[in-house]
Parts: sequence; structure tokens; C-alpha cells
Amino acid sequence: REALEECALRLPLLSLRAGDAAAALEQLRAAVRAPFAPSRPQACRLLARIAHILQYDPAAQLAYQPAPPTPERFVPASAAEEAVLASLLREQAGEEEAGVYHDLLLAYSRAREPHGACAALERALARHPQDALLWRQFALALLAAGRHDMGLAALEEALALSPEPLLLLLAAKVCLNHLGRAGRAVDLARRAVEVCTGLEGSHLLARGHHALGCSLHAQAAGDRSTAKLDLHRAALASLAHAAALGLGGFLLEHHTALAHAHLRDVDAALRHCRGALALNGAHADSWLLLALLLSAKKEHAAALAVCRIALGHHPSDARLMYVRARLDLAAGDEGAALRGLEQACRLVREAPAPAARPDRDASDSDADSRSRSMSLASLDELPDDHSAASHDTMFNLPAAAFQERQRGFEVDRVRLWVTLSKVFRENGQLEDASQCLAEAREADRLHPDLAHECGRVCEAGGDEAAARAQYRKALATASSHLPSLLALARLNSASGDLVEAEDQLRSAVRQHPAEHRAWFQLGMLYQRQAKHAQACDCLEVAVELEETAPIVPFS
Repeated sequence: REALEECALRLPLLSLRAGDAAAALEQLRAAVRAPFAPSRPQACRLLARIAHILQYDPAAQLAYQPAPPTPERFVPASAAEEAVLASLLREQAGEEEAGVYHDLLLAYSRAREPHGACAALERALARHPQDALLWRQFALALLAAGRHDMGLAALEEALALSPEPLLLLLAAKVCLNHLGRAGRAVDLARRAVEVCTGLEGSHLLARGHHALGCSLHAQAAGDRSTAKLDLHRAALASLAHAAALGLGGFLLEHHTALAHAHLRDVDAALRHCRGALALNGAHADSWLLLALLLSAKKEHAAALAVCRIALGHHPSDARLMYVRARLDLAAGDEGAALRGLEQACRLVREAPAPAARPDRDASDSDADSRSRSMSLASLDELPDDHSAASHDTMFNLPAAAFQERQRGFEVDRVRLWVTLSKVFRENGQLEDASQCLAEAREADRLHPDLAHECGRVCEAGGDEAAARAQYRKALATASSHLPSLLALARLNSASGDLVEAEDQLRSAVRQHPAEHRAWFQLGMLYQRQAKHAQACDCLEVAVELEETAPIVPFS
């Protein structure tokens, strides 16, 4: 028996050395089905050889011929399916080594079955709870299956066993782009920087600073306190540190441009934005940012030209159409603006609905999720960097470089219909405006922009009580919604309730320190209250901010 088992292992090796992978596979299959019933250890070795040939031998993969299907038993339809079956039989035979699960993971990845990989790795971790590599692969399988909250928990288990910088950066990426936990992302990125400090080579350290800058920027986008600008400055410092360590690329240039834009250093932002486009002329977000920066310099004709060029590269980008329409409105060309908005509405209506994102941590911010989604720096996907252990599995650990997958400045159906309503309302066409709002209501009846525009239409129709109710509804949905805060303050000021108006305007400038409209309205209120020194201060800030205000807010 021992001699037969030894021959069953050696004969396929001879076939492989002769370059006949198909013969080796058939010999191994015959040995598994042998009448003398191989022992369990021998069966596991035979099955492991089958799986390894199917997974690592390109000639075997190319020459694979599935057996004819039969109703009596399962017949694998591909090399990947047979590799999965062989690894599952090894597990069923009682093989307890962690290697069987690594082979099973690779087999499932080849078969594009992340849910099967999750189940297999969960069984593996029940036997090997201290295996850091299994926790890492389990986390990546969960992420591939779209289970990001559980994936983050598995990453944290892996980090507790082995605090690798790439794992820390991947966890930060998951927090930012799938769970909306900017504060947690900042903590993880800082840990990555600490771990990388002092290591030989500056590549990972530079990646860590880049990730920290992105995380701080996302935290600032959702912050509604006086610390907002400090967070933007800290983000810019981290990005500059990454550049000083030799990290380059169009994404770093783009993110640095965004940080300068939020700090209203428009000239520096333009320089970095053009640098990003010089490195990647197809980057839609950089084209969009360039148009906004030119509008901030009041160069609307140049911004319109940029939108036209960008739409030549990206003809179905609704964001560019929306910005172009806003620029047309500023130039007084309402016909062109209406045509652009209608075209953008058609595009957004036909586009597939985005997947809903999980709830965010309350500790990060109480800001409405829509306001955070407007940031141009929604920093998503990590590019693939395959590991040596499993070079082509779809669950490999990505490299620590942040990229956009979902664009940050999103134009949804509600925003487009609300803008159309605004055009009709300002022309006195209230019935047409109401029809636009009905379309917006079908998309999202709880959107704060929708409630605010409904209030403006009610005001135009002379119903102030209904307008107030709509503004309060918008603030109930998003407590920091600037247009509704300003509208309520304006109504309260007109009715003589100056104390309430002042509270609302002070709240507006505290939560939106870069918004010139809030500072201007507060300055005018102080002037009415004969607080001339405070009025001068507010109006000076308003004038300074208005000089660099884009046609659409950067975030």
C-alpha cells in the first residue's frame, strides 16, 4: 500500500517535469478514486497537488477541459471550481493546517466568490484564532463581499496581532470611503505615521502622511465648529510633508490644491491643480476644481471654457454640466443654463442609483451626510499591489495610496431640479418652479435643499408661515444647512426679532466660517443694531471672502 501511495505521488511529478500537466491531473484524479481507498493523509496530499497544479500552473489552466456534466454528481465547470472542490475535500478530510485555508482562499478568489472565502476563513479562524495572516485575509474577503463594517472589525483584530502600516492605511481607507468615520480614519493614519517613523526608506511614511492629509480633509468637510480651518491647515501640512518625502503623482497635487482652495489661497490652489492636470489630463475632478478656482478669481469666461474642454473629455459628467449651468446663470444666459440643467437631469435620471452608505459615527460629526458628500476630496479606492503569497487573488492587500473612486462633488437629481426651480422662481414662473420641486420630491423628499427651495417658492407666493415651516424642516434634517439658517434669520430680522436673527447668524458663521453670505448678513444686522465696530469687522471679512468665493462651494 505504501509503495502504491508513493507511486501515486511520484508519477504525476514525472508528468509535470515532462510538461504534460493534463496527464498529471488525470493521474492525481485516478489516485484519489483508486479502489484501494487512499488514507486520509494521502488523500489530502493528492488533493493539495491537484489544487496547486490548477492554481499555479498556467499550462494546466489553459489546457483545462471540464468533464461532461452528469445528473448524478457535481462536475466542476472550470479549473477554479475544481480547485475549490479539492480544497474543500481536504478540509472535510480533516486537514487542520492553516495552509488548506490559504489554498481555499486563492481558489475562491480565482472563482470570484468572496462569500465562500468569508465562510472558509471564518472556519479557519475558529481553529487558528491567533493567525494574523488569516485575520488579514478574512478582512479583505469581507471587504470584497461589501461587508465593510465587519471588514473593519477583522482588520482591527489583525492589527492587534501585527500593526502593519499597510493594514493601518487600509483600515483608514475603509473608514473614510465606506463607513464615513473620518475621525477614526485620522487616528489610524496617525498610527501608521508613528509606525513608519524611523523605518528605513520614506515611501511608506510619505504614504502615511498623504493618508493623514486626506483623513483630516474629510474630517474638516464634516466639521461644523471653529476648528474647521485648523483641520484644513493640518491637512495641508501633512500633504506637504508627503511631498517633501518624495511622494508625487497627480492625486497628491489634486489633494494639495483642494487644501489650498479651502483655505482660500486660490493662486497656490491653481498652481497645484494645473500640476495635477499636467500629470493626468483625464482627471475629471481636477478639471472641475480648475473651473471652480477660476470662478473664484471671477474669471467666469475662462471657467466656462474649462467646462467646455472638460466636457469634451467627459461628456456625461453631470457635475461639469451643473457648474457650467451656474456659470451661464452668472453671465445672464438663462437659455443655455436651462438647456444644460435639463441635459444633466436626463443623465442623472438614467444613471444607476448609488448604493446607500452606512450610518456615520456620531462622534465624527452631526452634519448631514449630503453636505459631506459634496466635498471634492472624497478619497476612495486603493490601487492593487499584489502580495507575493497570493499574487493574483482579488483579496490582496492594496497599496497605501489614496485615490478617488466616488467623486466627492456629487450632483444629484434634487440639486438639479432645485436649481431649475430657482431659475423659474426668479422669473416669476411659480407654477413651473412647483413642477420642478415635484420632480425633486420624487427623488428625495427629505433633502434639505428641497425644503429650502419650497420655502423660497412659498415666500414668493406670499405665504411666510409656510416658508418658515419649510426652513425649519430643512434644519431638522440638516442642522447646519446654511441657506435655511440665512433665510430664517432674514425673516426674523424683517419681523423685528433681532435677537433670534443674531443667534441664527452667529450659528451660521460659526459652522460656515468661509461663507461670505453669512458674514455679510450678520454685518448688516449689526449695523441695524447700531453695533458699528462689529458690523465693520463682519463686512470686512465678507468682502475678503467674497473675492475668492467660487460659483459653487468647494465643499
